[in-house]
Amino acid sequence: MFRRRPLIPITAFIGLNALTSMFELRRRDPVECGAPCPTKDCFRGNERRYGCPMSEFPGGGIDSNLHCNLCMECVKSCPRDNIVLRFRPPGQDLWTMSRPRLDGAVGAAAVVGLATVVPFLVVLLLPETRSLFARVLPAGLPPNDPPRLAAVAVLLGIGVGASVALAYGFSRLAHVAARSPEVTARSLFIRYAYALIPIGLSRFLADVLDHALRTWGALGDVTRALLLDFPMNRVIPGHVSVVHLLGPVTVYALQAGLLVGGLLWSLYAMHRISLGLFADREAGLASLIPGITSVTGFPTTSFSPVSRSKASLTSR
Repeated sequence: MFRRRPLIPITAFIGLNALTSMFELRRRDPVECGAPCPTKDCFRGNERRYGCPMSEFPGGGIDSNLHCNLCMECVKSCPRDNIVLRFRPPGQDLWTMSRPRLDGAVGAAAVVGLATVVPFLVVLLLPETRSLFARVLPAGLPPNDPPRLAAVAVLLGIGVGASVALAYGFSRLAHVAARSPEVTARSLFIRYAYALIPIGLSRFLADVLDHALRTWGALGDVTRALLLDFPMNRVIPGHVSVVHLLGPVTVYALQAGLLVGGLLWSLYAMHRISLGLFADREAGLASLIPGITSVTGFPTTSFSPVSRSKASLTSR
C-alpha cells in the first residue's frame, strides 16, 4: 500500500477511501494495451505528457483505486484512446481486489479506529488521562499543554492498536466459525478489514455534516473580516455569528443515518467478500457471524462522541 505513497496518514486515508469511489480509470480493451502498444505511454509518458505519477500501469489491468489519484495523465498520454474514466458501483474495489495487501488491511483498520474508537476513548478517558500526566509533566497553555498532548497521543495509540487487534481477533473467530482450512485467519483479516472502510468514511462525513450545517456561518464572518482589512489581515474585534441551517437534533438524526448507512454498506461488502473467499456457501455465512459483530461494534462507538456533542449543544 505504501510503495507509491509517502508514509503519512493523510495519503493512506485518501487511498483507502478511494476504494469506495463510484469512478475508476481502467483500460477499455486489454488487447489494445498488449503488443499493439509497445511504448506503454500511460505508464512511461511521452514528449507531450507525463507518465503515471503513482507508478501505476493502467494498461496492465489495475483492479483498484488504492494507488490511483484520478489525475487523468494516463488518459491524456494514451495514443490509442484506450484508458477511460467510467462509473462503477460504489465500493466495488472492496470485494473485487485481486491482490489485497496486509499493510493495506492494517491501514484500513487503523483509519476506521481513528474515526470511531479513538474519539470514543478521548471522550471517555481524556480528563482522567490528562490528570495522570499532569503529575509528571509541566503545565502549559491549553489546549496544547504538555499533559493534554501526551494524553491524546497515548489514547490515539491505544485506540489504533485496539482497532487493529479487534479486527484481527474477529478474523480469527471467523476462521474458527467457518471451519475451512483453505482460508486462513490472516487471509480473512486481509480481506475483511477492507470491508470496514465505509464505517470510517461515514463517521468522517458525519463530522463534516455537523460543521457544514451548524457552524458554517463563522467562515463567512472570518472571510469578511479578512477582506475588510486586506492585505494587513489584522484581527478586528467584532461579533461572530454562527448560522445554524438545521438544529442540533436534526443534524444528529442525519449523522445517525449516515452511520447506519455505513454499517449496512460494510455488511454488504463483507458478504460479497465471503462469496469470493469460500466455495462452501455455509462456511462463508458462518464466517460472517463474528464479522458482523465487529462491523456493528465500530459504528456503535461512534454514537457516544456524537451523542455527547448533541447533549452539550441542547443544554446551552
